[in-house]
Amino acid sequence: MGKLLLGVGLTLLLMCRPEDAANGAREALCQWYYVVAPSLYPFMALMPLLTCPEANRCYDAALGGVMRRLFGLPGSAASPMIVGMLAGSPAGCAASRAVAMEEGYTRGQLERVAMACCGMSPAFFISAVGAGMLGDVALGHVLLRSQVMAQLSMLALTGVFCRDEEGIRRVENDAGGNPVLTIMNVAGTMALFGAIAGALRLPWLCLALEITAGSRWLCAANMEVRWRMAALSALAGYGGLCVCAQNISVLRDCGVKPVKLVLARCLAGALAAGFSLMQTEFIGSGIPSINARTVSISCILAVFLAVPAVLRLRKQSFNMF
Repeated sequence: MGKLLLGVGLTLLLMCRPEDAANGAREALCQWYYVVAPSLYPFMALMPLLTCPEANRCYDAALGGVMRRLFGLPGSAASPMIVGMLAGSPAGCAASRAVAMEEGYTRGQLERVAMACCGMSPAFFISAVGAGMLGDVALGHVLLRSQVMAQLSMLALTGVFCRDEEGIRRVENDAGGNPVLTIMNVAGTMALFGAIAGALRLPWLCLALEITAGSRWLCAANMEVRWRMAALSALAGYGGLCVCAQNISVLRDCGVKPVKLVLARCLAGALAAGFSLMQTEFIGSGIPSINARTVSISCILAVFLAVPAVLRLRKQSFNMF
């Protein structure tokens, strides 16, 4: 009954303010077209290569000891964590789903990995928020570091309340792994929440609905830098209902409870805000935006991620003859 009332209420809202709703949806789709799709789709298209059995064996050999000793998870869990840190949502959840089905994870293991890796991409923090909204790339790095520390903390903390030992059902002809369908689902979700936000015409409400509009509102608000950074980190950790809906859609048929995922993201937001305050209070935000070490580390990481893909392509090429 509650879902029916919500649906009727939102439909009436869109009908009462069709022009505002259309403008909000149009702005969201423009953001998807120019920003989200170009940065997210390549990772989604490469997902089968980055989460294939050969890749999982490489991740297990390289990071298995760390994952098992520190977090009590298989080494293959490093794959979705890396994808999530590089591409954000919902790529991290999609990678978690693919690896969990391939490796036979329990539902609790899937929940732990998915809840920890469904954040925002480095491009969002450094380019969109840091350079674009705040005018300071170094502040974008502060936000990114806060998220990484929150993700690793979540990976450890979720071991306390994600203990479901039931296996997840392996889906044949899994549409959830289709990169085109996933990226189109992101577009639809963004358009829906953009229309709702536009029709409501309440700027502060975007904090709960959509992360980009919420970040703009926080950047324009009159507050101290440290509290603005903490609020931005909290919002990025939570992600907004739009990002939560995208991740829930990917994990829907795996038994992950939506309420549990949203609450976990709220906890991630609180952790990210705390790490942001620690940095601005005790460490400072000034770091070089780009230097030789950063480029070198990025290149090494790119090569590391490419190795499993090359092994998979080589195997497929040999099987053709």
